[in-house]
Amino acid sequence: MRTGFLFSWTAMLAVGLASAQTPGSSPAPAGQSPFEASFLFMDLKRSTSTIASQDLSQTGLADVPVRVMLITDTAAAINPNDLLTSATASTSYFRLWGAEANFRRTVWWIGGFSCDVLAGFRNLNLDETLNLTGDFTFQDFNAGETTPFATDPRTMHMSTLDTAQSHDQFYGAQVGASFSWHCYRVTVDGLAKFAVGGTAEQVTLGGVTNLDAGFVESTGTAGFVPRPATTLPGGLLSANAITTRDRTKISVLPELKASLGYQITPNFRAFIAWDFLWWTNVAVISNQTAADIKDFWVQGLDFGVQLRF
Repeated sequence: MRTGFLFSWTAMLAVGLASAQTPGSSPAPAGQSPFEASFLFMDLKRSTSTIASQDLSQTGLADVPVRVMLITDTAAAINPNDLLTSATASTSYFRLWGAEANFRRTVWWIGGFSCDVLAGFRNLNLDETLNLTGDFTFQDFNAGETTPFATDPRTMHMSTLDTAQSHDQFYGAQVGASFSWHCYRVTVDGLAKFAVGGTAEQVTLGGVTNLDAGFVESTGTAGFVPRPATTLPGGLLSANAITTRDRTKISVLPELKASLGYQITPNFRAFIAWDFLWWTNVAVISNQTAADIKDFWVQGLDFGVQLRF
């Protein structure tokens, strides 16, 4: 199960068949069928990076990633001042957004309290990305060699990318019920919705390594031989090439929401709400090299505005 805490913005637009109410007045009589639409958005991005240099004649090759050995000399050929410079960067990206449109009908009211039912269509999207990039430069300064080669001093360069991405799109029908209580300009609202539909899942996993052209140490007596620029499948963590997989799952999407609002004008209201959302059969990133199908739920604070006319 994937969980999270939500800080989001919601914008709502409601269109009714009668004139707007003044703050503190009773709800309109049953029989109105206003149309409303709303948009939800949350975005989170994090990134870290490191840069390190090591003299391989002192540190050795034990802590060098296997993939980076493609550009270094063998342990027996490491010379004083042979330098490996490594730069890695990790970026994670998370975005949850969606839209919905509903027809709402007031079925019961008394004083400043009313109950509504609604039915409509909902879309929800979830994007996750984890990227790990590497940039590695091996420099052989020829120090300590008894027989210098014409290729010295030489530099070998390599870059890598490991990526794990998931993109989920939900489309479905929903029904729900809500209550609203008005006291002058203050409003208290509660809402429960249930949607069912399909989730289109797209997962991208794998890595790639780019080797620049240069001279590499041969295993025989030929010394150093030229190597052309090469692209290889796999990165620092993944041994596989970057591939994308698509599939569709049946999902349900219940939501609970409680809000406290303030009627700024007869047509415009600002609110703060607690929101709980559950989404089944979602493709989520479990680590840098894998994705799983799990239930996803998120809860937290929702800030928004509502325009009604």
